[in-house]
Amino acid sequence: MSLKETHRRHSIRKNRHPTYVITEVIKKGERGYMCNRQFFRTLQGANDCLMKLNKKHKRLVRSRPAPTIPPRSHSHRTPPPYQKPPPYRSRIPLKPLRSLSPPPIPPRPANRLQKKY
Repeated sequence: MSLKETHRRHSIRKNRHPTYVITEVIKKGERGYMCNRQFFRTLQGANDCLMKLNKKHKRLVRSRPAPTIPPRSHSHRTPPPYQKPPPYRSRIPLKPLRSLSPPPIPPRPANRLQKKY
């Protein structure tokens, strides 16, 4: 019996020399740096991450941080404080939606087909 060969499509391709990049990102409204899919608040923390990766992988390709992201003026804008609207004074007096008593029932007209004797 022969061993089953794996298909090329399903073989796992590993990058022998990965490139780790420090990128500046905004996460949850906070500016920080990503290194190896980890979030760091300071550039020093991201550089320490790269140094640890450099010790682990001897032939590591290091790259400098990407250009900084300009802050968005419309992101995370605080809403204006709540101002109570002025009291509404109508010149026309308000009418009730329904009258309190039902309208009077008009009298029935006399039956014209009645026979006179």
